Amino acid sequence: MNMIFENELRHELAMLRAEVRELRDHRDIAALFDTFFFFEDRKSMNDEWAASVFTDDVLLELPPEDYRGIAGLAAHMTEVVALFGPTHHTTTDCHADVHGDHAVVRVNLTATHQHVSDGAVPLIVWGYLEADARRTAAGWRLSRMNFAKVMRTGEAPAGYAFDENLNVITVGD
Repeated sequence: MNMIFENELRHELAMLRAEVRELRDHRDIAALFDTFFFFEDRKSMNDEWAASVFTDDVLLELPPEDYRGIAGLAAHMTEVVALFGPTHHTTTDCHADVHGDHAVVRVNLTATHQHVSDGAVPLIVWGYLEADARRTAAGWRLSRMNFAKVMRTGEAPAGYAFDENLNVITVGD
């Protein structure tokens, strides 16, 4: 085989490897959101679920309150989803800007929450998630996730209300 042809093949192989890695990174990052909401909607979150999605030092900026760290996260999220009956979360248009072992991510979200009490108007929110992801020894994990609400319809769960920025706030006794 001549040297020019071998060099071209090596170059093409290196480019293909880089492209496959980029595609795999994007797929793996998008799958974190799929896994998060798959288990949240089924109300089956546990410590293994949390470890498969988040870093140990994760910061979740989600209603009704922020939460830091993976310790106790599954129990916290179980309490949050218990405010509602069935839920359905749909994510689309995951965009990950990957730089080495770090990524900045944005994904659109539509979330429907049926209330536990009969007759309450379901809460539907539209917005997007902004997140940071890190490549770890176990694969990509989210280190921060923030929900930016764009609009909503329906009622907050019992004991909560919305402020002027569509944030969920606790209603005092």
